[in-house]
Amino acid sequence: MTSINTHSLRFTSSSRIQLAVCISMIIKQDYPHKWPEIVDKISIYLQTPGKHIKAFSKETVIRQNMFLDLSGWPGALTCLYQLVKNYEYKKSEERAPINDAMNLLLPLLCEIISRCMNDQRYRGFLKR
Repeated sequence: MTSINTHSLRFTSSSRIQLAVCISMIIKQDYPHKWPEIVDKISIYLQTPGKHIKAFSKETVIRQNMFLDLSGWPGALTCLYQLVKNYEYKKSEERAPINDAMNLLLPLLCEIISRCMNDQRYRGFLKR
């Protein structure tokens, strides 16, 4: 997951699509039995995303419209999206793993969104 987040910022859009397909296949095969920690990793990257952008210069951050505290979100949100997508059409009795994941991640996402709405730095990104 570390390399997914670190490298997802540098990928072209077609590479990001391929990465998302790869993540989807891994999740489909390995979650929750072989890769149960993906939910914890998503949570960590959503809470502390700024630790993973040190390799970029300030000019790169400005040019690519990245902020230091948002750098881990693309990879984390891609993984979350693929996780949810894999359970989209499952029967309710097969959805226990995603329900547990959402019980952890939805309050966190709600808090992050609320924090962004109240932070003046993000006003330009929010549409009303």
